[in-house]
Amino acid sequence: MYCNKCGQQAVNNNADFCGNCGAKLDKENIELAAKSQNTNIVYSDKNFTVASILSLFLGNFGVDRFYLGYTGLGILKLLTFGGCGVWYLIDLLLIALPNNIPDNDNKPMYRSEEDKKTVWIVIGVVYIFNFIAWLMYFIFLGLSVNDI
Repeated sequence: MYCNKCGQQAVNNNADFCGNCGAKLDKENIELAAKSQNTNIVYSDKNFTVASILSLFLGNFGVDRFYLGYTGLGILKLLTFGGCGVWYLIDLLLIALPNNIPDNDNKPMYRSEEDKKTVWIVIGVVYIFNFIAWLMYFIFLGLSVNDI
């Protein structure tokens, strides 16, 4: 078993903590340990799905950047309301696309195929729901796009 934090092999496969850095060993995430073992990549302890969902729902307030450890960018994003929505959309895509934003230690977040599918399904459902809600608003109020 390999440590998810430092990438070193654990002395004992039954150990709960890494002998090198002292981080808690994640025995449940075998796929992550195997990926780290095969490619010598040390992955972030930040969760890709959590970062994507935070970016989707709270990205305008910079919560996704705070989660990844970018406090300064999080404050700037909070003060500009996600760059008036532009920065919000760019960050959502940067986190959800394959070469996603690393954490503040420059470690990439691990993304399983199941995580990728889940995130894109949630993003799609939220945007479809928003579009339908926008249409219903104009239909029920009897407004046309020209009245805006």
